[in-house]
Amino acid sequence: VLFGFVTKVNAELDAKGRVSTSDRDLALGALRSMDTVLGLLEVAQASRVIDDDLSSWVERMIEERAQARASKDFARADEIREELSAKNIVLEDSAEGTRWKVVN
Repeated sequence: VLFGFVTKVNAELDAKGRVSTSDRDLALGALRSMDTVLGLLEVAQASRVIDDDLSSWVERMIEERAQARASKDFARADEIREELSAKNIVLEDSAEGTRWKVVN
């Protein structure tokens, strides 16, 4: 059940490129509900907490990078990517836009 759910969520994310806050909250709520039985997320969440301030900052950096790329300021775009990478944030560019994730 969990694998099927995660597969569907990932397919939606790949199709849309980004997920709205409400969709994200619904998916997280469903995972937390399943986790009351499985007990897997508590350990993962403790090691990787993404607060709203971090998320907002990353989104601002992604927007600034997009503007730099649009104006052909590739040096600045690379600086932004490196700054994010230094904080263990990886960007994934696609035709639908830029996604990001925190890596350990």
